[in-house]
Amino acid sequence: MSEGTWAKLCQDAGLRVVFSELQPFKQPDLNWYFDAANTSPENRARVLELIRTAPPEARKHFRLGEEDGKIVWWWQRLVLAALKA
Repeated sequence: MSEGTWAKLCQDAGLRVVFSELQPFKQPDLNWYFDAANTSPENRARVLELIRTAPPEARKHFRLGEEDGKIVWWWQRLVLAALKA
């Protein structure tokens, strides 16, 4: 969901957003996620194939790459603080 959508949800719940910021957040190791989620070998292979064939726009948007043999990517993390209105 977008930053604006979260702000609207807060407002609809009677909250007032006092701070909202998108922050780039690096995901340092895809295999860690696979292991933590107990991802099946079939699903791992499918995800790796999707990464291998990802369009340039997606690679650029997520800063998809490899560092020290690990698949890394970035996404936007929303930090939001709201008070009861």
